[in-house]
Amino acid sequence: MSLEQPEEILHNAADHGGPFFEAYTYRTDRSARRAYFRVEDAIRDSEYYLSVLRFSLGRVPHVAILGEEPPETVVQRLRAILKQGSRTELPPHIIQTLWERRLAAMQQGSWVEGHYRPGFKVDP
Repeated sequence: MSLEQPEEILHNAADHGGPFFEAYTYRTDRSARRAYFRVEDAIRDSEYYLSVLRFSLGRVPHVAILGEEPPETVVQRLRAILKQGSRTELPPHIIQTLWERRLAAMQQGSWVEGHYRPGFKVDP
């Protein structure tokens, strides 16, 4: 990943195999919501430092997972959950914003949830 991330993220990620980021688009908000909650359940009590986010860009539902790279078996399990979506690339400034939001959430505690109404701007 070529974008610059906050130092603390890089330091933590280096200790656990590097940064991990994947994003998926969905045809409907319902399918994105279903994938989001299944991933959330899969990582809630795990020992892996991952975040899952659900958001819309241009009215297209997205789910993204980011954090410290988990073992390949976990990656495959998460991809199986997300398979109803299409893996996608996001603009670097959106990825940067998601990493910054993760860092801010990590400073609040080990499990943080935030819910925002449609129209909430995440990018500057």
